[in-house]
Amino acid sequence: MFRNVGGEFSAVYGTTREASAQQSAVILQEESDLCRAQAQLERLSAMRGWTGAAGNKFVGLSVWETVRRLVTIGEIEEARGLLTKAKLLPEYNRRWWKVAVDALVNARRFSELAQMAEAAARSGGPPIGFEPIVALLLENQQFDLARGLVGKCKDMEQVASFYETLGMREEAMKAQQLAEQQRRSAIGGTSLLTGWSSTIAGAMRGGFTRS
Repeated sequence: MFRNVGGEFSAVYGTTREASAQQSAVILQEESDLCRAQAQLERLSAMRGWTGAAGNKFVGLSVWETVRRLVTIGEIEEARGLLTKAKLLPEYNRRWWKVAVDALVNARRFSELAQMAEAAARSGGPPIGFEPIVALLLENQQFDLARGLVGKCKDMEQVASFYETLGMREEAMKAQQLAEQQRRSAIGGTSLLTGWSSTIAGAMRGGFTRS
């Protein structure tokens, strides 16, 4: 009996050790692939004259540090391409947007940020929504760029606030009215769900009652 148990343990341990070895091999391969991609980016940087603080140094950085540096120097498509090669998109699309938006704002590349948001509008919009992008543009007094994106926002309460900041009172009033409609619809939906829940609960207790 003990011999069999030992055999089972050895089999499990062997399987675990094999899985661990395979995982280590995968990690090493990914690191090797990243290093090659970063070396290629450094060659491209030298050829194309990419500018920016340490803009041509990538080897040794993590994937997301590399992405941030690329976005900071305006190489957004290269950054997106790196994530695609690393098979991090579309799974980490939301994180990509957060990193890209933060890097563009810190680098004061507001035109690129607005262009990126506009391009995303053709495929359903950014996964983080347009609202945080518009808010950042307004915060940095990029009023013209913000004005072009306000109409794409879905949260009417925020839209009203954005229009107020832009001095567009009439549009702000209309957005506020739509926001009120949104609130009423949300309350109505909650009431409807509550009514259905009560009806179902009553039916489970003893059947539907007729008035």
